[in-house]
Amino acid sequence: YHRWAQDIIRIYQDLLPGPDYRYRFDPYWVKAKPYRVRLEPGQSAEVQVVVRNFVPAINHTNPGLYAATVYRIAHALLRLGAQLIPRMLTEIAHKEVGIDIHPAAEIGRHFFIDHGTGVVIGETAEIADDCTLYHGVTLGGTGKHVGKRHPSLGDNVYIGTGAILLGPIRVGNNVRIGANLFAVDAQDAIAF
Repeated sequence: YHRWAQDIIRIYQDLLPGPDYRYRFDPYWVKAKPYRVRLEPGQSAEVQVVVRNFVPAINHTNPGLYAATVYRIAHALLRLGAQLIPRMLTEIAHKEVGIDIHPAAEIGRHFFIDHGTGVVIGETAEIADDCTLYHGVTLGGTGKHVGKRHPSLGDNVYIGTGAILLGPIRVGNNVRIGANLFAVDAQDAIAF
């Protein structure tokens, strides 16, 4: 029993991004395989069954993780040259969980959407590693720009509930943006 419990704890920790983000899952690995789980020959059959059923259940019960997973698949298909199928996938996810991520957006590792309803991420948005968005966040365009039209976020950025960033705004590393911030066409980086 003790070894079985240790196996479950180790597998659960493997799903997490790192020691600083113990409460977040890492959907980045979805690009290549459906589930990144290390199953070793010495593990009991019970552990393997739990892992194979636990990971898909998390993926479909957490709207932010679900949308990020669909985005990763759609983004990979878009890079392979498909145009229609990636948009269809993200629109289905949008309809199911209320999170709209354009498949052409560039999103780094350890990206997390908490309570994701109403999150919108535009086509030319760039999100670096270790970023968290809360519900109602919009990374959108103004309609006035050509080329780069959406915000760029640095590493380790937290954006609070209802924040709206419009236009080609650059947000620096290690920035926390408060709830309901409204920023349009800022020329300088937002770095508090």
